[in-house]
Amino acid sequence: MSLSSNFRLNIAGLDCTKVAKIDSFTVKQRLAGETLDKAHYQVGAIQTAPANLLEFPNLRIELATVSAESWRTWFRSFVIDGNSSAMNEKTGTLSFLAPNLSTVLATISFQNLGIFRLEDAPPDASAEITRVVAELYCERMEPDSSGTRLKSLDRRRTRA
Repeated sequence: MSLSSNFRLNIAGLDCTKVAKIDSFTVKQRLAGETLDKAHYQVGAIQTAPANLLEFPNLRIELATVSAESWRTWFRSFVIDGNSSAMNEKTGTLSFLAPNLSTVLATISFQNLGIFRLEDAPPDASAEITRVVAELYCERMEPDSSGTRLKSLDRRRTRA
């Protein structure tokens, strides 16, 4: 039996102890020559995908408001104050746990995480805990399953 709460998120410098939910995400692979939306490349760049281009989705994370202060501090610095260079991006891991909540089944490492949205979650009448929703981009992921490091997934976003 696997529960949706059988995970552990760690992001350097952030309080992840009260993370309640991480929306599902899918890494997509485009084939060589496949047509891309113009948003994938700067104006004037190629309009077809290079071989094996990987696309990483944004991460949507829901956490209790009581643990959101470190997230708010990063958001203010990264978004409001404009400290959004690569050296201000973060690293992290998402570990999937067995039902005993201690055995790690698989881990995904995140590199080059950047926050771009932080807001209060819509109120839930059935929940006693108020929540905050954070959205992050991720430029690189490395899956690791059963202690065997799998091939790194890498995608560098074009920076303005």
